[in-house]
Amino acid sequence: MPGGASWLASGGNPQATIRGLESFSTKAPPVAIVFWAFRIMVALGFWFILLAVWGAYRWWRGELFVGNSSRTTDYTRL
Repeated sequence: MPGGASWLASGGNPQATIRGLESFSTKAPPVAIVFWAFRIMVALGFWFILLAVWGAYRWWRGELFVGNSSRTTDYTRL
């Protein structure tokens, strides 16, 4: 799509000029923050998927809620 990258980079101007990485004065762009943020985001995504599967399993077995678990103590009988 002609002008699509310019439109996205400039916020709505399809005729805008996009600067490449070669136009920056540093030798390498600072990508460490983005690199590690992406890795942390992916790790948290997998953690939340695992947590959802574990919760679904506990719900399916009837152990999700406190009163239904055989491992919890029923303090109302004490």
